Amino acid sequence: MSGGIRKFNGKPCASTTRYNDGHRGACGCGAPNSVVVVVVVVVVVVVVVVVVVAVVVVLVVVAVAAAVAVAATTK
Repeated sequence: MSGGIRKFNGKPCASTTRYNDGHRGACGCGAPNSVVVVVVVVVVVVVVVVVVVAVVVVLVVVAVAAAVAVAATTK
């Protein structure tokens, strides 16, 4: 787009800022989100899931070890 007010779905944008890297303005104008942003979000989500699973596994191992220890001392 050259000159004039930027539009999104035919309506004027709240912000006419033009970003050099093409990311979206306040109304969603501009190029679609970068693939890099999507990849970073996916990586962050995967890391969070892996950490949560690791914590659950550690808690289960500790609980089983404690149960085994209690069972061994009550014989």
